[in-house]
Amino acid sequence: MYWVGKKKSPESLEKQRLSMLGKIPWNKGKPHTEEHKRKLKIARRTYNSHRTGKQYGHHWNNGVDNKVCWDCPGDGWVKGRLITKPSPNKGKKFGYHWNNGMVGRCSFECPGEGWVRGKHKKVIK
Repeated sequence: MYWVGKKKSPESLEKQRLSMLGKIPWNKGKPHTEEHKRKLKIARRTYNSHRTGKQYGHHWNNGVDNKVCWDCPGDGWVKGRLITKPSPNKGKKFGYHWNNGMVGRCSFECPGEGWVRGKHKKVIK
């Protein structure tokens, strides 16, 4: 038995490869049963719920309401959420960053001539 981190010699790897050569896996060519397919589907949902945070299914909307479930709730429902909150940029409180090379300010409109959008780089002496 090899421990984690221990390297196998090239001779050992070749011996292992030759021992498995020509052997057919036990499950090659066998189709899944309906019961096994059902279990795989449940396992995939559970795995994806932890990975993506979707524990209760997909989001569906009909143009008015949002609903979360695995299967489509009925006619007129499409995948996705309705936008209920405004975009974060629309409710901006302080405006945009402007600088003239020496001083920086935040405002919605340009403070004057010679000002450009963006933060100025601070020079440390």
